[in-house]
Amino acid sequence: MAHTERMVKRLRNRPSVLMWSVANELHWRNFPEPVHLIELCNELDSTRPAFNSDFSPWSLHGDVIAHHYDAPSMWSDWKKYGPDKVMVWDEIGNVWQQDRPHKTGSAGFEISSQDVQTGTWREGWEQLRSDIQVFADGKEFNGRFYRVNAYVPWELSYSFYRFQPFNNFQRLDLKYDQVEGTKGMKPAYINTCATTINIYDPTLPENEPNPALYCFNEYLQRVRFPDDPKARTLFSGETIERNGRLFYEDYRPADQIEFRVETPDGKLLSSVKRDLSLAAGEYVPEFKSEWNLPQVDDVTPVQLVRQFSLKGENGYRKADEIKLFPRFKPVDLKGRKIAVVGKPLQKLFGGAGVPVSEAQTIIAESFDSAWEKQVANGTCVLVQQAGYREDVSQMPDGYSLAAGGAGRTHRKAFSNYALTDQTRLSVGTTGTDAITIRNDKTILEHPLPGTWLTLEFEGSVNFSEVGKVALDYSLWMHPGKIGYARQHASMGGAPFFRKKARLLLRDASGQWFVSVPDDAQLLQRPTPAPRGIEVSFDVAEMEWEPVVLDSTGMQAAKKAVAPDMSDVSAVGLVLDESNPDSPLQIVGFDLRGGAHPAAIVQPGGVKHQLLAGLGQEDFSFWRGGSSVRMLSVPEKNIIA
Repeated sequence: MAHTERMVKRLRNRPSVLMWSVANELHWRNFPEPVHLIELCNELDSTRPAFNSDFSPWSLHGDVIAHHYDAPSMWSDWKKYGPDKVMVWDEIGNVWQQDRPHKTGSAGFEISSQDVQTGTWREGWEQLRSDIQVFADGKEFNGRFYRVNAYVPWELSYSFYRFQPFNNFQRLDLKYDQVEGTKGMKPAYINTCATTINIYDPTLPENEPNPALYCFNEYLQRVRFPDDPKARTLFSGETIERNGRLFYEDYRPADQIEFRVETPDGKLLSSVKRDLSLAAGEYVPEFKSEWNLPQVDDVTPVQLVRQFSLKGENGYRKADEIKLFPRFKPVDLKGRKIAVVGKPLQKLFGGAGVPVSEAQTIIAESFDSAWEKQVANGTCVLVQQAGYREDVSQMPDGYSLAAGGAGRTHRKAFSNYALTDQTRLSVGTTGTDAITIRNDKTILEHPLPGTWLTLEFEGSVNFSEVGKVALDYSLWMHPGKIGYARQHASMGGAPFFRKKARLLLRDASGQWFVSVPDDAQLLQRPTPAPRGIEVSFDVAEMEWEPVVLDSTGMQAAKKAVAPDMSDVSAVGLVLDESNPDSPLQIVGFDLRGGAHPAAIVQPGGVKHQLLAGLGQEDFSFWRGGSSVRMLSVPEKNIIA
């Protein structure tokens, strides 16, 4: 109490203090909510709310109700524990450094940063965005409309760093010529997620603080248009409309809006004005925006601006950066050293262009491995279907499959449990295992050898040329009051937690396949830290055997067949070795497949989709980022 009293008295006159949090997640240590500290804060400072920062069931007595993580329970917890209070979701976005595998970006040399805790940029983005979207639109219950108006993404609590990939993304075991009598720490190994870029090394990228803000910056705006399309490339000379919801939470009313097209430096190119009547804080379920796009002769960056005003005085302004493309014009294939492979594409582009061996850009309907050396030397390859496709999303190159869902505990095996509308979970076990599904993971409480688990998803992934599957898991047991280090030691260390698993895949025929025993991977907890453990399967290099999965385990299939790796629609794992006293928590699978580096582009497809024609390439908005080849990483690192 003395500490709290000193803190409040010292800081209560500072305008940057919004509210008082008296503790953090004490329930993990079996302590009750510290009501006496809340009352002390109210007594010392009656101008600010005070509360206990914890999961909602342990945040009942404050002036506001808190919520931590657990997005699916947010609305029910608010309704159950504090519907008469403002909710503060003060820990949101559970993407921890130790929970995520370390990967590079699409071109192989991007640096992942701590905003996604060394996981993929997309995974971190989706985690935070999906949690925020739970409450972004609000919900009505008890005859009132509720929206969370204060939240703290967990990632913004960190000091951000960027991470430098090394050692082929494997743990680096360190060896020293001499330990005794030398200065400094001598770590036994370094995990790939533990090496921040040395800011004093001029050969490495600069440290970039807070690079994650763009991931959810749109949700931090006072005025939001959540249904705006994500397209950032448009054809010039047209009038475009955007229809959707408007959250107008600016403190200034508005009586007019102007739809402006401007150059990046603010020069006005076109304008459309409309009278309206907006009150501060108003929600509009259907709002129409429209712009007149000027004609351009070259790719031109512009801004689409919504400018609100009141009685002629400008108020809130929202600007989106886009690029305008000219209408389609003939392409000088030979002059630009473009090779077009295949008659359908040659018909579309008016010829074959230059020979492939002389090309700076190759367009084809599939990738030929014979071009790899050219690509490594800078040639761009566009893998392009010549036919019309309405939705390029039907050609996915990967999925991030979460293994969590609405809370539920099963006994024995089960099949086709819907985690989401797109993902289904099945488990088979040789015993009477308890399988607990939580919002962020699936827990096998007592996994016996032979237990299998699969995740089915909508669509399919092409593993025929490139295939990686990363399993995100943890070997976590509640340490009680003794802590992870003593728990790890008391269990006998790493052997207690050790498991061995093989990968499962299902192709378009519905047949399941398992990787051969030589391709099995160890699931380990070599140190007391229970998380930060990941394992990767190189699918394209593995051998496979057909199997049959049933509720009691896995059996060999009677007919020997080979998998169709171009059309995989489910993945999973089977445990060859497992200590049933060590629970296994499956967080999800990260699948990366598809053709070799390529851009999916649709000339002849829907208007406003990527390129109007070659000669207008703009690599920044290609799906997949670019067609740069993966950079090789040294097999070993030498530490001086």
